[in-house]
Amino acid sequence: MALHFKQLIIPIVLSMSFFSNAQKAFDEYLLPKSFQPFGAYTNQALPTSTSDVTVTINSSNVVNQVRQSLFGQNAVGWQGNLNTSAKREENWKNAAYSMLRYPGGNWSNLFFWDGNTPSSIQYESTLKGDVANLQKGNAAWMLETDEFPDLLNFMNADGIVCVNVGYAFYGTSANPVETAAQYAADWVNFYNKQNNVGIKYWELGNENYGPWQAGFDLGSPQKYADACIVFAQKMKAVDPTIKIGVNLFEGYGGFNQPQGKNWNEIVLPLVQDIADFIIIHHYPHPSTNRNDILEKDIYSAISEVDHTIDWVHDMTTTYTSKPAGYFPIAITEFNARTGVRELSRTNALFTTLMLGEYAKHNDYAAAMQWDLQNGYNVADGSNHGAIATGDPFMVDGSANASLYVYYFLNKYFGNKLVEGQSSHPDIVVYPTTFSSGELGLVVVNTGATNKTLAIDLGTSFTKGNRMYWHTINGDVSDFDRTLYINGQGPGTTFNKGQTYTNGTRSQVATDFETNGVGGPQNYTSILPYSSSIPSSSTIKFNAGAHAVSYIVFEGSTSECVQPNLGDDRVLCDATTIQLTTGLSASEYGFNWKKNNQTVGTSNSLLVNEAGVYTLELTSGACTKTDEVVITSNLPTGINDTVCSSADNVVLKAIGTGNFSWFDKATGGNLLETGATFETNVSSSTTFYLQNTSKTNDSFGKLSIDGATYGNTGVGVYESANRTTLLSVQKAFTLKSLTLFAQTNGANVVLNINGTNYSKSWNFNNLSNTEGFEAVLDANLQPGTYVIDLKGTTGGIKVQYDNSGNQSLSGIASFVTGGGNTDWYGMFFNWKVSIDKSCLRTPVEAIVEFNSGCITGEIMKKSKHKSIELYPNPSSDGRFQLSDIVNWEIYTLQGIRIQKGYSNVLDLSTESKGVYILKTDEGVVSLMYQ
Repeated sequence: MALHFKQLIIPIVLSMSFFSNAQKAFDEYLLPKSFQPFGAYTNQALPTSTSDVTVTINSSNVVNQVRQSLFGQNAVGWQGNLNTSAKREENWKNAAYSMLRYPGGNWSNLFFWDGNTPSSIQYESTLKGDVANLQKGNAAWMLETDEFPDLLNFMNADGIVCVNVGYAFYGTSANPVETAAQYAADWVNFYNKQNNVGIKYWELGNENYGPWQAGFDLGSPQKYADACIVFAQKMKAVDPTIKIGVNLFEGYGGFNQPQGKNWNEIVLPLVQDIADFIIIHHYPHPSTNRNDILEKDIYSAISEVDHTIDWVHDMTTTYTSKPAGYFPIAITEFNARTGVRELSRTNALFTTLMLGEYAKHNDYAAAMQWDLQNGYNVADGSNHGAIATGDPFMVDGSANASLYVYYFLNKYFGNKLVEGQSSHPDIVVYPTTFSSGELGLVVVNTGATNKTLAIDLGTSFTKGNRMYWHTINGDVSDFDRTLYINGQGPGTTFNKGQTYTNGTRSQVATDFETNGVGGPQNYTSILPYSSSIPSSSTIKFNAGAHAVSYIVFEGSTSECVQPNLGDDRVLCDATTIQLTTGLSASEYGFNWKKNNQTVGTSNSLLVNEAGVYTLELTSGACTKTDEVVITSNLPTGINDTVCSSADNVVLKAIGTGNFSWFDKATGGNLLETGATFETNVSSSTTFYLQNTSKTNDSFGKLSIDGATYGNTGVGVYESANRTTLLSVQKAFTLKSLTLFAQTNGANVVLNINGTNYSKSWNFNNLSNTEGFEAVLDANLQPGTYVIDLKGTTGGIKVQYDNSGNQSLSGIASFVTGGGNTDWYGMFFNWKVSIDKSCLRTPVEAIVEFNSGCITGEIMKKSKHKSIELYPNPSSDGRFQLSDIVNWEIYTLQGIRIQKGYSNVLDLSTESKGVYILKTDEGVVSLMYQ
């Protein structure tokens, strides 16, 4: 099967993107969001009756920024082949899921991504020793390993992959953990290196704490944690930019607990330095007697969302050295376990409530519902799938209740959750604001009676003209499977007592199916209700019984200003760039972010390193954003500190290139060439690093391929028609040109006016169509040059055709001179060598012999040629090593304050200053300033 992977557009950031793990997992999904206006609507009058409930909103108090990664879903191998023309795929795409998880579920610990299943495995109860239970990732009937990226591309979603950790326990190789870890690393290589899929997030197994998982009988919490360390090391050795997640269970009496209650207590401290995020699954209802749970208990079970946060904080501070909110939490599976209610309007309310609660907490970095496609269960009438499969009352591929939630939240849920209060426990509200100035409001009425709301939008939001909404509700019973969207139902009915069949599944219709099953399948064309926003301080709104309404209020856009940061820029001839919009700080609010982290709040920002910079400009009631990508060609050096003038400092350049070391920022003496500079200094000294690399390129046509014009008379090469005008934007060396002879033995004279450059060659033994490479090696600075062939004798071909590549972006371009501007000219295949050198970067050689350097055994390893870390110094106390190693951190007084095994160091909780890092490779100083 051919691979058709998602094409990624990645800005090139040259300031050591390898060391990018300082950003927390999923923070890149903290994105601005603009409301997409509706093209049409249905007028609907607002109620005038006395209100039952007061809803107050304060949009100036932001509770949490909403990560778009909360709106994910599970893509499972058994959902079958991708068919982008099918109804189910259309529904999936409409839901606008931000992330898709693959390949399971429980399948993850049975799944062999390349189809190479082992020939033998150890006996254990889940597998029953049968290799036939293993799943081949290239089986033609399933969503194959090389189809998953196509699904991501089709749905415009990012992927998260769950690797097979169970194989580490039931494998039979000499070292099954190493074998399984390398197999996972090979998957990283296949997706990210060989095929540029760009899967950033990887889970280490699925629910390995549970006896329902392959490998459980042969594993233990200790074995799982130990395996995670090996997996992380091997997988990040392939791609250091990936993020690794580790499995824990939800705690506090959750219904998905393992048999052994000490899983988390053993696993968490062992994985604390390799886990970029932790994984928890939320199924907050009993797994048995699912139809017996009361409706009120279905909704109250969302309290598990808050309980999990408390539990994670407690476990983190008790069993690790990390602060309470250190680990981002990814809920990679959640859903209701409620039988028939999984397909009624009850699940629309439940799913909305869960996502709203996740959005309240910064700790929840991602959430994925279970799942795109599962299957109808005749025994209890349940189905977790977002679309219908095998349902006796629905066409396969039709939308189920939960899918509607994602479709409407994508339209109505903004990027900042703000403060909202309800005066009645049945009414739950989630107000959000959009970057474009609108106010969204999700209203869930969990009660059995209609309620009239009095909504106070507060003084911090300036109302616009109109409000819009869609409402999902059902019939009276929570077991009734009829859903309505703005009053429109499924449009089908069923006869009570009649048997209906889909494939092998049959069901007898009851009172709960007679009015129709599912919701309207034309939901994308159902217009929103709309009303003018009243001028009064409160807005009346009817919240129907057991209904969820998705509402948006237009904001006043009269004061909205769109910032303009200009084009993307490169640090090279300058070491800093001033970003500004020219707007007054007294009139607007400014929030500058680098890679989604706030870095400034004034009306300008001085940038001295590469990154993606975003300005959120607040004016009046709305926020507008603009983004600029700053790349850097400046070389990056690593400082060095020694404790005595008797020791040599070792300064290093990061990355690849031809490096030179100088004693001055400009001019001065060349001290050394190469990536490493070792020298002795008696006191702290600044040296300067420059990348003197050159790159070769070419432009212009390669050959004569159209109508030509040759030599026609005496003095022809004196004519302006035979000149070429060369414009140089960046200095380069013109290595050579190609010319085509018309007559053998021609003598060519080439002149570059403005440089006193002249050179001649003689064509010998060339046929009429052969090219001649004229070697020039002319160094050209920015400016305009006239190139001619005055003095040439014999025939040189001239191309009439004006098409082709006549420029090298940002370097040079040419046109033919004189009146015949449609001629291509006489020169072909311009070969150039471009100087890539930029300004020099200061690199510090620091002598600290008066400040209490560490002594004793540590001092014996003061050479540290193999230690590479970045950045150093660090402004936030976080450092990144190039490899996962054992390390210890000491104060300058020799007191050890941290130790670990990872490639990430975090001193953010310590005081700023100089610290000493010791590894098996040696010792280096850390500067937290």
